[in-house]
Amino acid sequence: MDIALSPIIGRKGVVALYRRSLHLCESTHPDLTGAFDSTLDQLDPSCLESLLQQQNPEDALRLGNHLLRTLYQLLSTLIGVSLTSRLLDAVFEAPLSALPAQDTSS
Repeated sequence: MDIALSPIIGRKGVVALYRRSLHLCESTHPDLTGAFDSTLDQLDPSCLESLLQQQNPEDALRLGNHLLRTLYQLLSTLIGVSLTSRLLDAVFEAPLSALPAQDTSS
């Protein structure tokens, strides 16, 4: 993801997008609250990986999907759906644009 996006929005833009995505996910995933305060100017996926490994599989999948959807949506508002799709669909196994809508009723 970093390699695909850095030429378009810059390294700091990728970090900001990642941090904003994490922040937006905090309301529905309280385990994220404060977990990434130390990654102010770097993209460190090992912190997220460690947090996901501490979750049960269903919660980890739900958190990962929510985070990826949030990042995809934020980036789409910045550079457009078409460019986001071209850049990120190759990064993820399945295009996020094809994923079913997230259930926000809970």
